[in-house]
Amino acid sequence: MLFHQNPEIMKANRNLLCITSFLIGAGIGIGIFALVAFSSVAPPYRPQTIEPTIASQYTKNYIDAIGIPKEKLRAFTLDTAQVAVMKYLMDNDKTIPGFRIYLAIKDSKTLEKVGIIVAIDRIENDVLSAVYQTSGGHLGPCPNVCDRIGSTLSH
Repeated sequence: MLFHQNPEIMKANRNLLCITSFLIGAGIGIGIFALVAFSSVAPPYRPQTIEPTIASQYTKNYIDAIGIPKEKLRAFTLDTAQVAVMKYLMDNDKTIPGFRIYLAIKDSKTLEKVGIIVAIDRIENDVLSAVYQTSGGHLGPCPNVCDRIGSTLSH
């Protein structure tokens, strides 16, 4: 026989293989556990609620600063922040028939625009238990916000 091995050496090699396999498996398992346990998962989206009295003050700030438009409203620009809040509300309350979006200014000095999203009921009253604040972003009426070269439907 060309390859005759001692039974003791074969037993030691088999034990070494078992121990090595166990250690490699344990290392891989611990590594996968660490990846899952310590990886950052984005928390579920929760929009920022706002008290109705504060939201009312913000909408008053807007009217005081900007005024009521003299021209007819042709369109309205929404930002993804407003869409995200509406989606959140629809996903969490299937009875909401619609929304009202108020233009608002958070601070009269800085003129920081915010959007106020309010769920409405079946007779189109504001649902004051579902009032949310969003960033102002691109939120606004047309004329003004839509009066751009790329606004091809604006007349």
